[in-house]
Amino acid sequence: MRRLRAFWLAAAIALAGCASPAPATSTPTASGVAAPVATEFDAARAKAHVNYLADPARGGRYSGSAGYRDAASYVADRFREIGLDPIGDDGTFFQHFTMPVVDLTEMSTLTGPGGKTYQPRVDFTESVGGRSGSGKAEAEIAAVGGAARSAGLNDFAGASVRGKIALVTGPAAPAGGSSVENSYQEGAIGVLLVGGATLRYSYIPRLQ
Repeated sequence: MRRLRAFWLAAAIALAGCASPAPATSTPTASGVAAPVATEFDAARAKAHVNYLADPARGGRYSGSAGYRDAASYVADRFREIGLDPIGDDGTFFQHFTMPVVDLTEMSTLTGPGGKTYQPRVDFTESVGGRSGSGKAEAEIAAVGGAARSAGLNDFAGASVRGKIALVTGPAAPAGGSSVENSYQEGAIGVLLVGGATLRYSYIPRLQ
């Protein structure tokens, strides 16, 4: 979804950067707008659009955030300037839908053998997804590489994870499916994902 949104914004930037505002007295047709857009490109104006949308003030344009709404309104205004007709909800350029949002109420904790504790978002970070939940788990750990499972590659071959916590130490193969989903389907009760030496915090802002 985020890739599609990024492509849509990029197309809007190119379109708005090429065209000049339509005269207020005219209602251009689609072909009437496309012709000048295809033959003219204002690099400085396009750069200004990119700078506005990519500015830290937009907060990364996280779905549903104030920065995202601001960026979407900006693109809609550019569409309106060049004379495009809105076909969205209630005659607007927008289509509204409901999406789930996660709001963390407290940080995750991780305690190892001997009572050793690990610092959240320094030693480990949470991964929020459809399988995420709350609770405690204590089980044997089984390493499964990238947890890929396909006709040509099966990281679970010879290693049972049923009733265990799957330790994923690399990305799954492109055709190998989701490492987390694969682990759960193999019977794992939990998954530990080991990434690079530098961990980035999960980007889950509070929505206003």
